[in-house]
Amino acid sequence: MVCKQWNLKLPKIPNGNKVPWLLLPIGGGGGAAKESFEEFHSREEEDIYHIMQLPTIDEQIPNTGGLEEEGIYHLILPELQDNNICGSCHGWLIIVMVYEGTIRMLNPFTKVQFELPPISSLPNVIDINGDECTIYFGGQIITRNTILMHKTQIWKAVINSTPTNDNNNDFIAVVIYGGLCSLAFYKPNDKRWHRFSTRYTDICDVMFFQEKIYAVDYEGQLYEFDTKNKSGPVGRIYEATPPPSDIVFGSFKCYYLIGCDNGSLLMLIRHIRHRYLGNKKYFVETVKFCVYESKKNEKAWSRIYDLGNYILVIGLNSSVQMFSSNFLNCKGNQIYFTDNMRLVHSSYFASHHDVGIFNLEDGTFKRLLTDVSYPKTVSWMPSIDCCSWDGIECHGVTGHVIGINLSSSQLYGSIDANSSLFSLVHLQSLDLSDNNFNHSQLPTKIGNLTSLNWLTIAQCNFQGSIPSSFGNLNQLVHLNLKSSGLTIGTFPLFFMNLTRLSFLSLEGCNLIGEIPSWIMNLTSLDYLNLKSNTFYGEFPHSLFRMDNLTSLFLRFNSLQGKLELGLFLKMRRLSFLDLGYNKLSLLNEKGSFNATLPPLEVLGLEQCNLTGGIPTWIMNLTGLQRLGLQENHLQGEIPHSLFSLENLHTLSLSSNSLEGEIDNDMLLKLKMLSYLSLSDNKLSLLPGKGSSNGTLPPLEVVELDSCNLVEFPSFLQDLDQLAFLGLSNNDFKTVVPNWIWEKKSLQSLSISGSSLTGEISPLICNLKSLVLLDLAYNNLNGTIPSCLGSSSQSLQIMMLQGNKLFGHLPQTYVMGSALKMIDVTDNNLQGQLPRELVNCRMLEFLDVSYNAINDSFPYWLGSLPELKVIGLRFNEFHGIINCPNICTFPKLHILDLSHNKFSGNLTPEMIMNLKSMTTSNISQLQYEDSIVFFGGKNWFTHVSYSFTMSNKGVVTDYEQIQKTFYCMVAIDISSNRISGEIPSVLGDLKSLVLLNMSNNLFIGDIPSSFGKLSNLEALDLSLNGLSGKIPQKLAQLTFLEFFNVSFNKLSGPIPENKQFSTFEGNSFVGNQGLCGIQLKKKCGDSSWSPPTVFDNDHDSGSITEFDWKIILIGYGGGVVTGLALGNAFGLDILAWLKNKKLLCFSYPF
Repeated sequence: MVCKQWNLKLPKIPNGNKVPWLLLPIGGGGGAAKESFEEFHSREEEDIYHIMQLPTIDEQIPNTGGLEEEGIYHLILPELQDNNICGSCHGWLIIVMVYEGTIRMLNPFTKVQFELPPISSLPNVIDINGDECTIYFGGQIITRNTILMHKTQIWKAVINSTPTNDNNNDFIAVVIYGGLCSLAFYKPNDKRWHRFSTRYTDICDVMFFQEKIYAVDYEGQLYEFDTKNKSGPVGRIYEATPPPSDIVFGSFKCYYLIGCDNGSLLMLIRHIRHRYLGNKKYFVETVKFCVYESKKNEKAWSRIYDLGNYILVIGLNSSVQMFSSNFLNCKGNQIYFTDNMRLVHSSYFASHHDVGIFNLEDGTFKRLLTDVSYPKTVSWMPSIDCCSWDGIECHGVTGHVIGINLSSSQLYGSIDANSSLFSLVHLQSLDLSDNNFNHSQLPTKIGNLTSLNWLTIAQCNFQGSIPSSFGNLNQLVHLNLKSSGLTIGTFPLFFMNLTRLSFLSLEGCNLIGEIPSWIMNLTSLDYLNLKSNTFYGEFPHSLFRMDNLTSLFLRFNSLQGKLELGLFLKMRRLSFLDLGYNKLSLLNEKGSFNATLPPLEVLGLEQCNLTGGIPTWIMNLTGLQRLGLQENHLQGEIPHSLFSLENLHTLSLSSNSLEGEIDNDMLLKLKMLSYLSLSDNKLSLLPGKGSSNGTLPPLEVVELDSCNLVEFPSFLQDLDQLAFLGLSNNDFKTVVPNWIWEKKSLQSLSISGSSLTGEISPLICNLKSLVLLDLAYNNLNGTIPSCLGSSSQSLQIMMLQGNKLFGHLPQTYVMGSALKMIDVTDNNLQGQLPRELVNCRMLEFLDVSYNAINDSFPYWLGSLPELKVIGLRFNEFHGIINCPNICTFPKLHILDLSHNKFSGNLTPEMIMNLKSMTTSNISQLQYEDSIVFFGGKNWFTHVSYSFTMSNKGVVTDYEQIQKTFYCMVAIDISSNRISGEIPSVLGDLKSLVLLNMSNNLFIGDIPSSFGKLSNLEALDLSLNGLSGKIPQKLAQLTFLEFFNVSFNKLSGPIPENKQFSTFEGNSFVGNQGLCGIQLKKKCGDSSWSPPTVFDNDHDSGSITEFDWKIILIGYGGGVVTGLALGNAFGLDILAWLKNKKLLCFSYPF
């Protein structure tokens, strides 16, 4: 379908007006392969939306005869079936015929076709032999499936004119091709594509303009080529420095080129961000455009913010400039954009369309086709030819169904074992990824599809084991079961039959056991991903004999044993090696490695027990882009030659014992470096002699935590693109320099535990993009700048605990606030909690403990849908704990109201509001990871929630409650003045792990309903006025580890069975009527009685003073209760304080 409406109402197209058309695919078109960016060379064409440029001024648009509604034309283009569009110029579509390997130019109106040289003639193609081909990739010769190679070779194609007999000698076609995004050209009478005289790679866009070729790479560098040379285009670097770009949190960047009528060049920078959908899924959307202009005869870029009456239309295959006044209802200064999925083919990303209109004046978007998934099977009507159904691909000649792409189709339920799907014997490609099959089994009849060469079942929520019938699929070339839900167990033997596999991803498939040695028989494998499983045992040496491997990912397993690191260097084609976070001990060979090194681009050896110095052979990996050596035991100095690896983008050496000096001059050599982590070493940073004249690398992430710094590194001041800065656990003993507050690109700033002084400067309000702020545990004073609530919509994490801040919390919070965590514990804050916190709909964690906040119970927080933790301990909160209005606290896990002045009764209605605590389903109790994304390179950081509360009689710091205490559910209302009986409905809070009601004025019985608290581990009811017996049902609490009812008025026997036999007498002291073996008092024995009230003996004062300190330290609040309650418990407590030994050595504080 061809749509010229595109959300506009355009007039009839006059002759010669080159209005762009938007091509909307109706039928399915090929299975989308959604792998990681590292797998970009294996991607398959998406069903993206293309722009088609109409014929030139002297060509007429024919009557399509298919106009169904204004602005929408239906064209039957069978030539596009099974094939990929890679360009549109001068009214021609440029198409790759994926089964034939030919490249054709097609006029969609006249159906005239023009042949370009085939894919087999591209410079990187060595040989094609039936189903297999041999190509150059990354300096190596590799073997690929032919059809797959056809689909993935051409990124974009452009032509300079319509080919005719008159211009035959001037016609040129140019393509971006191959995994390295290189350039090749074709001229008439040639039989093949030719590489440009100078090799250019990483090209993002290319175009013809004013008899020249212009190309831009992924760093924004522009190249200019003269087309008049008879032997082919001659290029040079465009003299202008690449334009800077705004730092946009969590975004990728794509570059587009457009030639203007006035001779100027435009470069558009498109920021594309991924967003979280839940269930570990993301989708991408364009979030910003920046436009730069290089005027005719000027070699400089200038930012432009106003296009005047012009609009720009951009897409993956074509981009144009148009005059808006030529069209009705079309406003100038806007950018119309379509899909560009070139950078984000990942199984973490949901299939969708990114189409819309961007207003350059105010930065707003109008989104079109915003659904990230849609039910493709809605179009499956029996009355319609199945080859036109959405997601279905048929063979162009036989009509057989050869491809089914139902990824992100909102499928739910199970697959019928008798489905006609399993009778499609000609099916070659099947993609069921990103659906919800509701923990159902994958039918064994999947093994009937013996013609399959491409199978993707990633993130499908299946359950059960993988069918053994998979062994019948011996034609498979590509198999992706990543996080499918299938519990595979040990590595299945039937995988031995899949000898044609070149791509295998079993990431997150619950694999256990050893990696089998027979895996070496899969000789065609070039990509193997076994990340995030539970493999153990020694590393299989058979992997070293897999000569075709280019990518090996084994991160996050439990592989162990000693292993010579040099063995990997014998894998001649290896480009990606990731062994991080296993239990390996990699042996670091001394001396140099003389053999030819593999073309490694990514080397991840994190937490691999490496010792000694940094391996010297790493310095010879000239193509290395990412190096991860953190969390090892490396010692010595960082070799200066490491800073000669000019292609390094990421360098992480944190958490080692490296020492020595590093100066700015070393960093100047790493021209491409964007990520630098040197934290937790023994390094000294020096300014360097040439730093003032040199150009620093484009660093966006700098981590220098625990680097023994005493002053802020000066080179940071000159980093214009800095987005993430970590300087925690140093010893600055000074104020934060103003230049940090002026870095508007900052998205994450962490300087905790670094002896900072002074105030938080109001200049922090300049940091409009700030997402994470951590200034905890310093000596900061003054007030918290109000802009952190009132003007920041990006801030998610605010950690200011452990300082000397005073005044009020920021009182104003904008609607749409992104705040997820506020931690201001242990300061001197006063006043009330700001009511506008209700605008923080994403808030998960709020802790204001250890301050002087004076307020009533903040029931209004109950409307926050994501709030999980509320900490109010040690403040001046007062009044009744209740909700005058409806408050549901839908996700609350932890409520700590201890050590305040709450009073009155605890009502059943209040307890019934805590519905999130009534479930006993562990999966509903788990904390979600707080992941904060930042930078432009898919970097992120995990934020761990830490919390302090009383548990089992001890004030305990809970670190990383999302992981270590993943289902912690707790209520602590201890050390208040709450009175009345304990509501029996507390027994309905089945998910409670900790319940502390000690040090209050509760009376009456202990509710027998507490016996329903099956997850309870700690129950503290001490220091109250409870009476009656201890309910026998409490003995059913098999997880109960701590129980304290001391200093009440309980009577009767202590339950003797199960858990109660493990509790000592200290849990029951101070109850005159209790009896049992824990108190060494037989029930019915009246001869034993507790100590009497203090006599006026000579040492009573010292005993009281000494032992009250013990209660204060061990119990937290006993002294306050003793003074406040007077005679309510004073006599009993003082009587027991007579026995020093009991308190000092036996009482379980």
